Amino acid sequence: MLSIHVIHARRDDMPPIIVVDNEYITVRYLPDKKIVYHTVHKPIESRLFMDALDAGGEVMRQNRACKWLSDDRKNGPLSPELIAGPKIWGPGMIAAG
Repeated sequence: MLSIHVIHARRDDMPPIIVVDNEYITVRYLPDKKIVYHTVHKPIESRLFMDALDAGGEVMRQNRACKWLSDDRKNGPLSPELIAGPKIWGPGMIAAG
């Protein structure tokens, strides 16, 4: 059975900090939860996607964030370079938090 976790906003929650916001992707940082998350709005080209991930990664490092959430449902098929991306990008993010 599929388990869905809903994050409910409380009145004392800090608003998200927008790291990247364009027609393809939004990357946000939740300072009170130390979470970075991205939402893909439509299929995105590899370089723009990696730039957004790099920007989120920098925020993660600077703020010692501990979690990254992804919503890629509206993205298209991944290019070969993006498929290999976690091997390159992942270790740095794990080290960051």
